[in-house]
Amino acid sequence: MDPLTLVGRAQAPLREEEWKQLDEAVVRVAQPVLVGRRVLPVKQLAGVGVMTVDWDELSEMSAAHISMYGETPAEDTIIYTRKSLTVPILHKDFRIHWRDLESSRRFGTALDTANAESAALVVAQKEDRLILNGEISGEPMLGIEGLTTATGRQTQASGGAWATSPNALNDVRAAAKKLLDKYYPPPYDLIVQPSAFMDAHTLIANTGISQIEKIKELIGGQIYISSQLKASDGGTDSAILMKSGAENADLCVAQDLKTFYMQTVDMNHHFKVYEAVVPRIKRPTAICEITGIT
Repeated sequence: MDPLTLVGRAQAPLREEEWKQLDEAVVRVAQPVLVGRRVLPVKQLAGVGVMTVDWDELSEMSAAHISMYGETPAEDTIIYTRKSLTVPILHKDFRIHWRDLESSRRFGTALDTANAESAALVVAQKEDRLILNGEISGEPMLGIEGLTTATGRQTQASGGAWATSPNALNDVRAAAKKLLDKYYPPPYDLIVQPSAFMDAHTLIANTGISQIEKIKELIGGQIYISSQLKASDGGTDSAILMKSGAENADLCVAQDLKTFYMQTVDMNHHFKVYEAVVPRIKRPTAICEITGIT
């Protein structure tokens, strides 16, 4: 049995039904705002004791051969580069006041989970910033790279304001061409700021069709909206077009979102919402950042 479960649950002052209310509240608040893990497939690790994740980055192969009998030597010397990432803990503390707990039990009302929900929300937002951005100006992330900071990602400068048609469509088309040139076929996923998403709803002249409709048709994948998406300088003028898939990037999860009981201080009960996750970007060329959107 997980020793953290024993310490964090068995010693807590909450009853089973109260724990259920708390856990459901944490998940209910976090799920709708999590965008990064909808884009990146989740890779479950062996538990919260896993503090690093390793993988091998392979060099590109040369072109295939053609011959009548297949006798031409065709094997390359592949260079394996070992990569390693730290799996950090994302966490936020909260408390349940002892009088609120007593009131819930005495009058049979639901446990007040507002503090737990607030803690879960900021942890979920932190997760998205870790995945989408990684370490950017003004927000240290233990040196971990995200989609907008991945070394080797492709970039495409925006052609102008997305509210002016057809700039949004042209930018996404140009980014898609760069992915195609690197042999990443559609479908693609697009991640944008709320303002850029709304701006892309302007109609294309003389068509009665919005830019966003044509973008959906072009990429063939999903469009995700996140206010947590930032450029490397902390600005909100970037979007991400990428070829999703575990072969390109995934989210390594050592511990999914969980509530942990810590201690009772001054009669109040202190808890922690935490998780252990890290984005692993294996093929950064599968990402194209659209920069300088206005």
